[in-house]
Amino acid sequence: MDLERAPGYLEGQPTRQAMKPYPAVPLLAAAFALAAWLPIVLVLGMGCAREARQERASLPEPDSASVARARAAAGTLAGDLQAQLLGALDRGGPLAAAAYCADSAQALTARHQADGIAVRRVGTRLRNPANAPDSLERALLAAFKIARAIGTLPAETVLVVLGADGTPELRYLKPIVIQERCLTCHGARAAIPEPVRRLIAERYPADSATGYRAGDLRGAVTARLPLEGRLTDDIAPIPRHEP
Repeated sequence: MDLERAPGYLEGQPTRQAMKPYPAVPLLAAAFALAAWLPIVLVLGMGCAREARQERASLPEPDSASVARARAAAGTLAGDLQAQLLGALDRGGPLAAAAYCADSAQALTARHQADGIAVRRVGTRLRNPANAPDSLERALLAAFKIARAIGTLPAETVLVVLGADGTPELRYLKPIVIQERCLTCHGARAAIPEPVRRLIAERYPADSATGYRAGDLRGAVTARLPLEGRLTDDIAPIPRHEP
């Protein structure tokens, strides 16, 4: 190769072709524009950080007793639903399990609402619209999905937020990972038995809760309860993840 004619480099040094200067005027204009906007950006950023600090400082700490209550409520609901669904599957096969889910799962969930704790399931893909996540749950499910993909899915997540009425509430989420036996109703649509497909189409015309594989994130059991107690000036991030 003739280095004298190389278009990019000559003996390790840039050639004249690679050293074309950038116009000075656009660079100066960009520098002046950045200098003009930088104080505004800094002020806005400081204002947002101050507002976030004030909001966090007004929230009570997630005390261990409240966390334990939420964990127990979520665990009891998850255990009861799993026992009922797998029992129906063992007794009557996939059609019986799908029928139980359609006819009785929400009634069972309603019976677990007690002691000021609201508990339910939410899904990454919906079959029953009653299991649609709210905006916070949707954001956490998206984070869970990423964590699952890289092997860091937490066993549970606890955080304190302001509720719709402006009072603090504890939010607890326990991820649900889909099991092999659940794929009879939630796996590839073509692999779902025809009677089950007909039942799902009849009861849930807008169903999208198929196409899962074993080990995928299915959703979460979520609990929420109002909090009372000492206010804190601790501004550390409130979300807590336990392995």
